[in-house]
This record gives sequence, structure tokens and C-alpha cells, in this order.
Amino acid sequence: MHATNEIEEQIQMMVQTANGMSKRANDVSISINEIAITAQSNAVSTQNVAASVEEQLASMEGVSSAASTLSQMAEELQMLIERFKM
Repeated sequence: MHATNEIEEQIQMMVQTANGMSKRANDVSISINEIAITAQSNAVSTQNVAASVEEQLASMEGVSSAASTLSQMAEELQMLIERFKM
């Protein structure tokens, strides 16, 4: 009878250990899921930042073009003013 009790106790300990391992595996699975969600969110944010950078680059190119045009116009105006000074 004593041996049977020991076997029963060992089986109960194994069941408890297995249950604990199952819970930890579930916790790990939940954590991995949360990491995947965070990674997806970061990917979307990165895409949004990239799109904003592209828009800013296009705006800066427009500003640069306008500045170049203004510079040329200023040079032409300066040349016209020089004609009147003569």
C-alpha cells in the first residue's frame, strides 16, 4: 500500500508539473502574439514615416526649384536695372 501511495503522489506531482509547463507555454504563446502585434504596429509606423519623408522631400524640391527661379529672376531684374543706370 505504501508503494501505491508513493506512485500516486509521484503521478500527482507529474500532473502538477505538466499543468505548470502548459501554463508557461501558454504564457509564452501570448507574449509572442503581443510581440507580433507590436512588430506589425512598428512596421505600419515606419511606412507612415517613410511616406512623410517622401512628401517632405517633394516639398523641399519644390522650394528649391522656386528659389532657383527667384534667383534667376533677380539676376534678370538686376541686369535690367543696370541698363537704366547707364
